[in-house]
Amino acid sequence: MNMQKALSALVVMLGVSVGTSHSLLAQSEITARIDGIVEDYISEGNFHGSLLVASSEGVIYTASYGAANHEWDIPNSLDTKYRIASLTKAFTSVLVFQLIQENKLSLEGTISDYLPSYREDTGRQVSIHH
Repeated sequence: MNMQKALSALVVMLGVSVGTSHSLLAQSEITARIDGIVEDYISEGNFHGSLLVASSEGVIYTASYGAANHEWDIPNSLDTKYRIASLTKAFTSVLVFQLIQENKLSLEGTISDYLPSYREDTGRQVSIHH
């Protein structure tokens, strides 16, 4: 099982048990389960980063693992600044397609259709599709 599937399964499991005010799992058991899943990946060198697990009631787990900088042996912390490069493009495309599904946006629409104060000379030439 890959890391994403393991954490997804954990989140679903925790969502069921933490979703009510009468949690079925104690905080220590939640922490132990998450640590157990993540530890396998850390020991194989397959995960370096920070993890946050939340429920509707708030944050239930935070931890940082591995090195932020291997060369200088600097560990990750909850304050580590990560380079996210083009990661935001994926989030933006998901949000655009959600707006299209809700009929709030059209791929054929232009920038000026949605931002009337945007300059007309280019705003009418560039569509959301672009």
